[in-house]
Order: sequence, then C-alpha cells, then structure tokens
Amino acid sequence: MNIIIKCFRLLVIITMLFGIPLLAMIMPIKFCLSSLPTDNNENFYIVRYSYYRNKFILFGDKTGFYSSEPEHLAHIKGNKNPFGYSIKDGIVSNDLSFHNNSTMFIIYGTDTIDEYWDEKYYGDTTGAVLHTIYCTKWDVLGKVETMNKIRHIFPRNYLNIFDYKWFDILRDRLFNYLDGETRW
Repeated sequence: MNIIIKCFRLLVIITMLFGIPLLAMIMPIKFCLSSLPTDNNENFYIVRYSYYRNKFILFGDKTGFYSSEPEHLAHIKGNKNPFGYSIKDGIVSNDLSFHNNSTMFIIYGTDTIDEYWDEKYYGDTTGAVLHTIYCTKWDVLGKVETMNKIRHIFPRNYLNIFDYKWFDILRDRLFNYLDGETRW
C-alpha cells in the first residue's frame, strides 16, 4: 500500500512538472483568420515583413489587394502594435515576422501616407509609397509561419505561447539563448 501511495505521488509530481506546461504550450491563445474580414466599417491593412527590404510590405486594405507597382511600405505605430524588438514595443515573437516566409497580419486602424518615391527604390522597384498605420488591434491571416523549431510540431492555425514575445524573453533569460531578437 505504501508503494502505491509513493507511485501516485510521483505520478502527480511528474504530471505537474511536465503535463501542465505541455498542455499550456498546445492550447490556442489566438486563432488565425482564414479569409479577409467582411465588416466594411473598420479599416484594416494586410502586411507582411520583407526580409530583403527590412520593412513591412502593405499588400492591401479593406478594398482588396494592391497591384505590385508602386510598392507600398508600412510603418506600424500605436499602443496595440504587435511588432517590436522590446517587450514594451511588441506582442508577438520576432520569429513570426522576421524571416523570408513570414506570417501575414491584418492590422486594424488608421493610415496616413508619409512619402512617395517615383525613382527607383532599392534598385529594383519603380516607386514606393510609405504608409504609417496606427494600430488599434490585429489578427493573423492564414497560417502561422515561424523559425521556432519547437513551434513546427503544433498546428499552424492559431498562436500559442511560443508565438509571444514574453516567451522569447523567458527563454533568453533562463537558457542564455541570445539570438539578438529580443531586448529586455
């Protein structure tokens, strides 16, 4: 009887140490949208980070997708901005937005056009429009694309704790994993 109680206690400890954190890792926090929002009362913009340009590219808005010329670049501001290097500046992990096949985001808010270039920009486009978007809320469009190897074993139609910046900072501090993508 004494051995059964000890085995049960050991099982409870193992479950608390591994089972609860594993369950928290696979639980969805925010689901991705599979199509564009249909509510025409809200302004929204479709953005993706361009690794080559080192800028966010604006692909479209509530009226639809833009043509490829001129290129629309986006600078995202606001208190609900999902991007940024520090925990104060952003919400989502840089693993989602800073690589070649980055995740597409829908940014809700207002937009102002800052500049327009007619000449060649970065040597391979015929012009560019720079937009500043003041973000009030955001969603993910399509699937979550990430560089995080652990994240690849989970479904890609929602965000989990691996996709948030605070997890990056926790990982960096606990395991001295200095990838240069988060600043505390």
